[in-house]
Order: sequence, then structure tokens, then C-alpha cells
Amino acid sequence: MAAIDRFYHERGYGWLGDHAPLVLFAVNFGGLQLWQWLALLLGLALGLVVARVVGRLLIRVLRRLALRTESEWDDLAVHAMRGPVGLLIWSLFLLAVAPWLSLTPTAQDIVRHICKLLAIAGVGWFLLRFIDASAERTRQSVLPEDQLKVGFLPIVVRFTKAIVVVVVLLGGLDIVGVKVLAVVTALGLGGVAIAFAAQKTLENVFGTVAIAGDRPFKVGDFIVIGDDRGTVEDVGFRSTRIRTLSRTVVSIPNGLVVSGRVENFAERDRFLFNPTLALEYRSTPAQMRAVLDGIRALLAAHPRVLEEDRRVRFVQLAASSLDIEVFAYVACTNIPEFLAVAEELNFALLDVVARAGASFAFPTQTIFLNTEQAPPDPGQHGRRG
Repeated sequence: MAAIDRFYHERGYGWLGDHAPLVLFAVNFGGLQLWQWLALLLGLALGLVVARVVGRLLIRVLRRLALRTESEWDDLAVHAMRGPVGLLIWSLFLLAVAPWLSLTPTAQDIVRHICKLLAIAGVGWFLLRFIDASAERTRQSVLPEDQLKVGFLPIVVRFTKAIVVVVVLLGGLDIVGVKVLAVVTALGLGGVAIAFAAQKTLENVFGTVAIAGDRPFKVGDFIVIGDDRGTVEDVGFRSTRIRTLSRTVVSIPNGLVVSGRVENFAERDRFLFNPTLALEYRSTPAQMRAVLDGIRALLAAHPRVLEEDRRVRFVQLAASSLDIEVFAYVACTNIPEFLAVAEELNFALLDVVARAGASFAFPTQTIFLNTEQAPPDPGQHGRRG
């Protein structure tokens, strides 16, 4: 009898069996008695409460610790934990409570698998939130000259999130007993087939990576790609969109961008001022010298004209003009500013030419007409006789 009592104490229902209604033990569903189902539901509800309370306390402690450091990344990590940490605590609580429910081995395995799935889902959720928080911090801290990073940020975020989701899914499949190696092999073979079918798409994707690495332009730059010119509005995963001067939007595949010639006007540290003044042939040497001296003095006195490589020369005797070439660099960083300086210099050139008494030429032709009457033909005169 003592052995029976001891066995009942170890394997029986204990206090629950002595005081609970018999229906809790009589009703059986899915291999579990009614009291076990109720205990599972109670454990789920109690786990939610514990996860919320413990999670908040843990986040509060971690936030205080993160504030003591200079780095912002630990603050981002704590912020990303706010939801996922509760899911992790909930899964650990269920895993700890399950052995007390006297579940069958099959039910124990199911609960254990569910807890592991919840845990890996919590880790994946945390990583996704951390990626979003890191991207937002990068977007806010990027420098104006690195605005291209902002254009590529959504691409990097989507790609990184896709990797996290794939890893979480593969981990979940491994937990439930699926052979992950076979899945990866199948995906690899499928990937090869897809790669052959989408060569152009992959070319554009690699072109996007090359643009991100080389950074030949950034959003807002005025560029020329082939026959297209305009302002870069967006660098996407497949193509680059530019706003043309006629206000249309042109999408250029990134594969063509990296393989073609890209001219970036926004990268200029100075602008070339290079007009040619065509003066009339009636201009005297003294007038030409006065024009040359006046232009040289004008450029030397202007605060925006650089001294480097500055020259003014009487370059040629053209078909209908005497040509003076002006070659100078203007210290400007954008087109509107340069156009204003160029306009100012052009008016000043008109004043220099006018003060010298010279005039600008335009293409002309001079036709000489011979009005003298031709002498009679002696042969014709002889035949008449």
C-alpha cells in the first residue's frame, strides 16, 4: 500500500485530482484531458501578462544602461527590443510551464516546437525593427554630399530584410523537421534557372550596386547619360530616373548607366567662360589692341574670375571677322550662379568693344559688278563685211 501511495503521489494529479471536478479528467480531446487544455490556455494568458511586465522592466533597465554610453546603436537596439522581447519571454515561459502539465510526449514536442518558433520569430522581428531604426538614423545623419546614400537606403533595407526573412523561414522549417539542405538545394537550382531567365534584371541589380560603390552622381545632380540630360530624382533598384529640361521623366536602366558615359555637371568646381568676339575687318590695329587690353583688365579686376589659365588672344583672321578668344574660369559651383556672372561679363565685353571704337562683325559677302561694256568680237565684224 505504501508503494501505491507513493506512485499515486508521483504520477497522480495530486491536489488537483482530489478537489477538481471529475469532468476535467473524464473529457479527452486530441490526446489531452480537459484540465490540460484549460491549463494550456491559462498558461498562454499568464505568459502574456508575465511577458508584458517583465519585458517592460527589462527594457527600462536596458534603456538606462544604454543612456550611459556614447554610442547610439545600443539605444537603437533597445528601441527595437520593445515588442520582440515580450515574444521571447512568452516563449520561454511556456517552455518552462509545459513540463508541469503532464503532457503526452507528442504534445510536449508540439509545445516545444511552438516555443522555438515563437523565439525565432521574436529574433527575426527584432532584427527587422533594428534594420528600420538603423536606416532612419542613417537617413537623418547623412551629409548633403552623400545624398546618394539616401537613394540607395531603401534598396539596402529591402535586401537585408529579405535575408532576415529567408533565414527565419529556413530556421522555422528546420524546427518543424523539414530538411533545410534539400530546400536550399532546390532553391539553388531554381535560382540558376531564374538567373538565366532574368539576365537583364540581374545586370541592372549589379549596376545598382556599382552605382552605390562608385557614386558617380547623387540625387539632385544635373547629369548627361548618352542622349539624355536632366536632374537625378531617384536611384531605384532597377533604374535611375532623371527629370529632363522639358520636365519629362526618363528612366534609364542601371546596367546602361554603369556601362555608358556619365557626365556630371554638379561636380564642377569652376565654370569655363569661353566666348569668341568677332570684330569687323574695318577695325584698326590700335582698336584691336585697345579691345585686348580692356578685356584683360576686365578679367583681372573681376572677383569671380580665376587667374589660373586666364588668357585673351587675337587668334585668327577669319573669313568675315577678326576673332578674339576669351578663356577664363569662373569660381562658381552651380549653373544659375555662373549664368549670372557670365551675363555680367558679356555686358562688360560690349562696353570694352564700344569704348575702343570697334564693332562686331557678322557674316557678309561683297559682290563686285563690272559695268564696262565688252569690246566687239573681231571675227563677227569680219564676217559681216
